[in-house]
Amino acid sequence: MIDLDGLRLHAPEYVHDVSGGVGRFVQRPSGYRWALVNGPPTAEDGQPTGALPGQPLHGDSQPRRCGL
Repeated sequence: MIDLDGLRLHAPEYVHDVSGGVGRFVQRPSGYRWALVNGPPTAEDGQPTGALPGQPLHGDSQPRRCGL
């Protein structure tokens, strides 16, 4: 769910939240009320809820063919 009046993209900031002391740039949004993944909310008012319903994606050992 999105609050269109509150939708903003804030200025980039440099954070040190990766192991090994490595830093990275992040740009945080606001105005997103809920983020849903496969049913349960994963974020509410910009804060993580702790729910992790997603599944990791793994590559197949066999390539897939696509017919046109």
